[in-house]
Amino acid sequence: MLALVKKIEKEPIGVYVNNSAHGLVDHSKLWFGGVFRALYKPDLWPALADAFSQLLQGNATEAFMSYARADTYELKEEGGLFVELNDGLSGPQHWPQDRKSLLDRLVPFANSSLFASVARSEYYSMQQWLIPRTHGYVPRNGVETAHPLLILSTTYDPICPLVSARSARAAFRGSQIVEVQGYGHCSVAVPSVCAAKHIRAFLYEGKVPQDYTRCKVDAPYFAPPGDGGEKAMAYELFEDDEEQQIHRAQVALARDWEYFHG
Repeated sequence: MLALVKKIEKEPIGVYVNNSAHGLVDHSKLWFGGVFRALYKPDLWPALADAFSQLLQGNATEAFMSYARADTYELKEEGGLFVELNDGLSGPQHWPQDRKSLLDRLVPFANSSLFASVARSEYYSMQQWLIPRTHGYVPRNGVETAHPLLILSTTYDPICPLVSARSARAAFRGSQIVEVQGYGHCSVAVPSVCAAKHIRAFLYEGKVPQDYTRCKVDAPYFAPPGDGGEKAMAYELFEDDEEQQIHRAQVALARDWEYFHG
């Protein structure tokens, strides 16, 4: 798969479906619009696997229709961008001001991981940012909150790593982590009745687990096609009717929630 993506980076694939649907499957659309987005939401994995399977056999139509016609990366809201740039090292004193020197700094970083270059545009904003910071961020541990916090995380979140949840636990006294042992961004990405019960206990009764808690995922990542032919997370069967209802609600949420924010 990686070899195919690398080849497409040098040789985009032309696709003609009809007079209104034609164009290129290029590296950026496939890698960031397809693979990177799918890592946020495992319910998208079966469709991505089908598209890549067809690509490997020389048929790029599905990849074009699913990924090549969508925006690769959405614009950020200005408020979020302001926070990000003021939190980081921004402005002329930290970044070279000519394009070539900045690229010399960015290219090694962009090659440091499979998806590092998705953030490359933000560094041009950092380069030109002129609003000074009034103070820096100083981490604090053992902060007393009005009520102990429940911290949720998946084991393999592509954008909010588990180590950050552990940092939050250290920061807030009495807090505790519920780790869903699966993939995807946020605990709603995959169904886990175990996690749902801990969330309900926290919201209804203010309870947090006494110890670090790990919850399993209650659905396979790849399942046979359903009645409509689509492949998606399948329902697990629970003997308890209430648990079955919770699970069905979680599967629906994992399918429908807005999984990606630019």
